[in-house]
Amino acid sequence: MHFSAGSARNHVIMQPIFGATMKPVLLLFCLVGCALGQGKANFTHSPTKTPQPIVEAREPHTTQLFSNGQARVVRIDLEANTSTETARHPHDFILVSLGDNDFELAGPANSVPMSLKNEETQVITGDWPHKVVNKASHPLHLLEIEVVKGIAPERAVCGLNGASCISSRFAYNDNEKYVTSLLFETATIKVGKVEIDPNSGMPEHGHTSAHLMVALTDEHLTNSVVGQGSAVIECHQGEAQWFGGDIVHKLTNQGTDRARFLTVEWK
Repeated sequence: MHFSAGSARNHVIMQPIFGATMKPVLLLFCLVGCALGQGKANFTHSPTKTPQPIVEAREPHTTQLFSNGQARVVRIDLEANTSTETARHPHDFILVSLGDNDFELAGPANSVPMSLKNEETQVITGDWPHKVVNKASHPLHLLEIEVVKGIAPERAVCGLNGASCISSRFAYNDNEKYVTSLLFETATIKVGKVEIDPNSGMPEHGHTSAHLMVALTDEHLTNSVVGQGSAVIECHQGEAQWFGGDIVHKLTNQGTDRARFLTVEWK
């Protein structure tokens, strides 16, 4: 990822959230249950925990992309029928599927099979050592977003095992062609998805707390922050960018394809 300054995701609950097509209207904001941009956000309880000590080895199949006191983002890349080493997972985390993936989370005493479509997310509760086993005949690609202070998915405000999230917003006019939808919200984080058409943008909006942007496609964006000028965000699918809080900004897609990314906002 290149960030250059300019001037200045054994109980599973499936919740459909994203996918559909925007109709060309002059300008329309939808703040109730829109069918636009739906997908899936799932929640899995960790299996029975084991007191056995886990010896972690050097892991050649994972790459740490980002880490601070609030979050840790790791990319997992596995060839067909291979696995990672068993690793500790002390915190709740989100799995994000890059492509269609069939795999298994295998612990010392339990395992959970999973099948995720491209861009689907899965929340896993923490404190469960396990390894990732690729069950498919093609390579696996996943992102793991660890939330240090926890996610608490069993007490979701919406999505996961809570009521459906109904907040969506979109516009389709000469300057703004975008859709945003809330995947799920808990007491600690909000996870949403944003899609912006090429050569278009979304209006100014604010973030009172820090948030993470996770690219689902290759991105070429201009980030215009009020009072701080503009910056170019260049990143590839599966890369992550951290933003501090208390900002008002506008994003413009300078690329030739629709930009899609997840936002994970801390509360």
